[in-house]
Amino acid sequence: MRDFSERLYTDKHEWITVDGKIGTVEECGALESVKAASELISPVSGKVTEKNEAVENKPGLINKSCYKDGWLFKIELSDPDELKSLMNEEAYNIFLKSDAH
Repeated sequence: MRDFSERLYTDKHEWITVDGKIGTVEECGALESVKAASELISPVSGKVTEKNEAVENKPGLINKSCYKDGWLFKIELSDPDELKSLMNEEAYNIFLKSDAH
């Protein structure tokens, strides 16, 4: 059985951590800065149950503390099997070193 308490990644650099049926997501939607705009996609499907209002007031949290304070929303997973297609941190680090990203 896979340990879903770890951070899981997509090949588009989105991530999710899961506690039971609730996933916490850092990246989803679109972000714009002075330098660039980035399209962000949720790593899983489901129902949003909570949003991080602190990020709305301080968007810089996404860059300063993406894994702790800069998450965007929590989602109730509609299909937990989607997690099986995501990379764990070790696989994601290998992916980052490849030409595929």
